[in-house]
Amino acid sequence: MLGFGEVGGVGQLVYHSFRFADYEIDYLKDGTWAAIPVCDAHHPPDITQKDCISGGYILSSLCNLAKKINDLPKEKPFTDLILDWCKDVMHPYHIDEVYGELTDEQFDLCDMTAELAGRDATFSLHAFMEELGKLYDTARFYTALMRICEGDSDETYDMYDEEKRFPGLPYLERYKHNMRNVKNIDVSAAKDNLLKEMQLERTYMEAHPAKQTADGDYAVEPFDDYERLRDLLMESVPDFRLQLKLSPKTGRMTFAVDVDSVFEIAWLTLAHMMSEDPIEEHHGGSHEGLTGVMMTCRHCGDFFIRRNNRQEYCDKEKCQKARNAKNQREFRNRKRMLKAGKKMQTEENYNGKA
Repeated sequence: MLGFGEVGGVGQLVYHSFRFADYEIDYLKDGTWAAIPVCDAHHPPDITQKDCISGGYILSSLCNLAKKINDLPKEKPFTDLILDWCKDVMHPYHIDEVYGELTDEQFDLCDMTAELAGRDATFSLHAFMEELGKLYDTARFYTALMRICEGDSDETYDMYDEEKRFPGLPYLERYKHNMRNVKNIDVSAAKDNLLKEMQLERTYMEAHPAKQTADGDYAVEPFDDYERLRDLLMESVPDFRLQLKLSPKTGRMTFAVDVDSVFEIAWLTLAHMMSEDPIEEHHGGSHEGLTGVMMTCRHCGDFFIRRNNRQEYCDKEKCQKARNAKNQREFRNRKRMLKAGKKMQTEENYNGKA
């Protein structure tokens, strides 16, 4: 098994970012909703490269989009949230093909070339939601494993919710019950496959609700099964294809990962985080030293890319206020404990002399 280091360097991520000013919604032939870009003289596309669009930014912003959609009541429409993301960040699909059309010398906003570009850029909102859900669930699983490695399993307890649009991966549900004490369940058919074991256990527990003992605390510590959970996480990440591409920054050929959607960019970024900062190396209960990885904010729960080795809150003002308040509370508690310790020491010394 050869890594990038053995074959001469790390494969790069090459992609173009562009934005359409607006979208219209219409039906596709399969009955699902489609987002059709508006591309004309009154709505020119923006093909300038935005400095903030890194892979980490795309990954975290997609996860935060999914979080917003997931928090909406099911009867509320979510299409505006998706289209607002596309208009603010970048168009999500057919990136190379449509960018080539928009930058072609023959492209003209006043003729058929603009209409063709808009038609080629049309995408299914159903497909977007399906891909967003897979990415979001895996990203939550990844951040949950990071919390578990820090000895902070409590924050991962309520991740799975069947009533949500994106219910989450039920990988941690089995640890809410001590399945070793359930004598009638047989998981031998799973042949040591952890996911299949979980599915068999879940089916059994749904049929025997009286045997459920979950009360807000894990009955079995998930960290004890860390290696198998890590393998499940790796299996959740799709494969990638490498090829020679022209870099939009240098105009030179480079050995790059072939991407055609924002989801491929996000998946590759997540995989790169997992390989560069493998969480299995941090079994000591501390994540100091991990920078550039995605985490969830301790206050609001939003995803962000960690800039320093102790960052646990995102940059929103309310979250920074919560961080400062927490630091002040901890400082006052330490001060009180130090004062109480000195007082006890003084009393012990006085009693010893007496």
